[in-house]
Amino acid sequence: MHTHDAIARSWVEKDEVTGETLGSISCPSGKGKRLIILHAGSEDGWIPNCDLVYQSIEEEGDYHEEMNCQSFENLFENNLIPNIPPNSLIVMDNVSYHSRRFEPLPTSNWRKGDMITWLTNKGIPLPTKGIKQNLYAIIKKHKEKYRKYVIDEMAKTAGHEVVCLPLYYCELNPIEMAWSQVKHYGKTQFRIHARRITSSCE
Repeated sequence: MHTHDAIARSWVEKDEVTGETLGSISCPSGKGKRLIILHAGSEDGWIPNCDLVYQSIEEEGDYHEEMNCQSFENLFENNLIPNIPPNSLIVMDNVSYHSRRFEPLPTSNWRKGDMITWLTNKGIPLPTKGIKQNLYAIIKKHKEKYRKYVIDEMAKTAGHEVVCLPLYYCELNPIEMAWSQVKHYGKTQFRIHARRITSSCE
């Protein structure tokens, strides 16, 4: 959301004497500063104390690059989890900062020595012929059970479950509709200063 966002058109009052219009919106040129807004909602509305609003460093580009795993995980653990009911189902999309793994899983490009170390650390017997192809064949049989995500484990520890939306189906995410209403509200409550816009969004 940008601080200069405002509705493009509005009704205005016409002065019967002078013929001039009154009450039109005065909006500075340009988009203004970009604000990054994070929040979580449920069927009962926004989750209390779970909002994060801050000014973007970059004015262009993908806004997802303005968030990192550490900040999101901190918000998830300290703001979301304490404020949702027991046994909640948490629905999220698959952006990178939602999906940090506890550990990297081996791929076929790993060095032979690293594959051996990974298998040994997991207590998985090594093949008789320790060529790279055989090592990776064994890894493929076992590695999925070690595919764990930090957010999933945080939720599980607190008695909740995380479900991720399928890729490229943003229309299944109700937060999209919620954000459209937030943006519309921001435009109708236009304020020039970023601080006031931030307060309105909160």
